[in-house]
Amino acid sequence: MKTRAQTILADLYAAGIEVNLSENGCDLKVLPKALTPKQRAALKEHKAAVVALLHSTHYAAGKLIAAAMRACDELEDSPSARDQMLREVLAVPPHLRADLACCIEKTYPERPGRRAVPSGARTESRHSTKQP
Repeated sequence: MKTRAQTILADLYAAGIEVNLSENGCDLKVLPKALTPKQRAALKEHKAAVVALLHSTHYAAGKLIAAAMRACDELEDSPSARDQMLREVLAVPPHLRADLACCIEKTYPERPGRRAVPSGARTESRHSTKQP
C-alpha cells in the first residue's frame, strides 16, 4: 500500500510535475504555476512526509546506480552499454527507484571481496585469446 506522500508524488509525476528538494534539503522545489490548488494543498499538508520520501529516493538513486553498475560488471558490459544503463535507471521515476534497486540487487547481489570495475577499465573480454 502506498503512503500518502508516495501517492502525491506519483500523481504529480504522472501529471508531468517534478518535485525536488531545495538546496537546503528542507523545502520543496516545484514550479508554482504548475500546481492546482488541490495539489498545492496536498503538498502543504504532507510536506514533511514528502520531504522525507524525497530524501529516501535520493538514497535509493545511489543504491540503484550501484546495483545497475554491478549488473553491468557481471555482464561485462561495454562503456557505452554502461552509459546507456545509467541513463535508463536515472529516467526511472524517483518514487519507483527503490523497488527497481531491490529487483536488481536480488538478481545481481553484492559479493564479498568483489570490487566494481570502473567504466572503461576492461580492455579485454573474458574470451580473449591473448597469452600472458
